[in-house]
Amino acid sequence: MRKIALMVVLLAGQLLISCSGDDDDPGSDSRIDILPPSTMLMEFETFAVNNGRQESFGNAIRAGGHISSWKKFMDNDMNMPITAYLISTNKEATYSGEGWAWNSEFKLEGEQYTSKLLATEGENGVVWEMLISKPGSFENFTAIQGLSAPDRKSGTWSLYKHPVDSIEAVKIQWEENAESIINHMKYMAHRDGSYIEYVITDESIYDGLYNLLNNGNTASVGWNRNKKYGWITEQEYYQDDQRHCWNISFEDDECE
Repeated sequence: MRKIALMVVLLAGQLLISCSGDDDDPGSDSRIDILPPSTMLMEFETFAVNNGRQESFGNAIRAGGHISSWKKFMDNDMNMPITAYLISTNKEATYSGEGWAWNSEFKLEGEQYTSKLLATEGENGVVWEMLISKPGSFENFTAIQGLSAPDRKSGTWSLYKHPVDSIEAVKIQWEENAESIINHMKYMAHRDGSYIEYVITDESIYDGLYNLLNNGNTASVGWNRNKKYGWITEQEYYQDDQRHCWNISFEDDECE
């Protein structure tokens, strides 16, 4: 009996030591939830797909050209960091001395990659870093850096294209409203200072807005997010500061 009692005491002592010295799990209260892709991916739906229409005309085509050029840039040039982040959102986080981490593997254009998304609490919110490795090519390339506010209602992302070209390619600013909907986002390209800004407005007719600067040329595009009719202003192209509109059939029309 004395031997059994002694073994129980020893086991209890070992459990206490292991629990008190366990730094791997800080508890669920400190868990950091991964930010949704909507904090990184701008709403391009209106101009990225046909939405059931056969074709667009005049003003709608002009507006769509500005928007689609940014979508192509993000889809092509930023494919690697964005793919890694999207895959991370489907993984479970683990905790280590580095903070919370999401580990993933993915293929892109036939090539194999591994990624680790790290999240740590900082003085100004959560600090994010995405590290991507390609076996035999590069290791722990910092593809994404980010900072989200303590209330997770706003933040920034910096995306990097490739280890060979390791300068910041795109800076992203985002904000969400009280309904947790992203109502403001801005992409700023390092290559030439161009930008696209997306805003959900309080207007009843045109509740969506893009402001753009491309190659020194400014333009604004407003549209109804439900019915898809809208307008574009572009001084350099139209030689005026008036709105040029299209209707629900994406045909040029008088402005409301």
